[in-house]
Amino acid sequence: MKILLVDHNDSFTYNILELIRKFKSVTVDVEPYNKLDLKKVAKYDKIILSPGPQLPKDYPKSKALIQKYYQQKPILGICLGHQILSEFFGWNLYNLKVVKHGVKEEIIINNQTLLYHHLPPKINVGLYHSWAVKEHKKNQNLQITATNKNGVIMSVQHKKLPIFGVQYHLESFLTESGKNMMENFLFNA
Repeated sequence: MKILLVDHNDSFTYNILELIRKFKSVTVDVEPYNKLDLKKVAKYDKIILSPGPQLPKDYPKSKALIQKYYQQKPILGICLGHQILSEFFGWNLYNLKVVKHGVKEEIIINNQTLLYHHLPPKINVGLYHSWAVKEHKKNQNLQITATNKNGVIMSVQHKKLPIFGVQYHLESFLTESGKNMMENFLFNA
C-alpha cells in the first residue's frame, strides 16, 4: 500500500511519517505542498493531509487535490488537513477564544466510526490549534464523530466515502490510541 502524505510546511508531518513507518506493509512518500503535482497522486492508494500553519485558504492545491480524488481515494486530514477537508465540504472555520497549543484534552466519541473502531467512548488527545470547524446544517455530507466537553468539533467523517478529519494530532505523544486510529485508517478505510 502506498500513502501520499502532503506536507503543509509543518514539523509534525515527520511525526506522522514515523507513525506510519511502524506499519511494515505500508510505504509513504512525503510531498511538500509547494511541489504537489496532482497528476502524480493517482499512483497512491490513500492520502493524508498534514497539519500546518495558516488557514485552508492558503492551500488551494490541497483543495484541488480533494476535488480531483475524494471520490476515488480514502483521505485523512489532520488539524489543518481536517480544516481543509471540512471547508471543502462546505463547513466554516471560526477562531477559538482560547488557543489550544500542546494541550491534552478529553474527547467524546459521538459516533463509533471506522477511525475509532475498538476504542473507548472517551480518549485524551493532543491539541495544537487556534481555529475549529463549525457544522453547516445545510451541507450534510459530513457527520460529527467526536467533540470535546464544550461541543467543539474534534473529528468528522464523510457520510458515504472513506474521508476523515481530526482536529487533534493523532501522531502526538499526548494522544491516546493514535497508532490504533492510524491503523484503522490505513487498513480498514
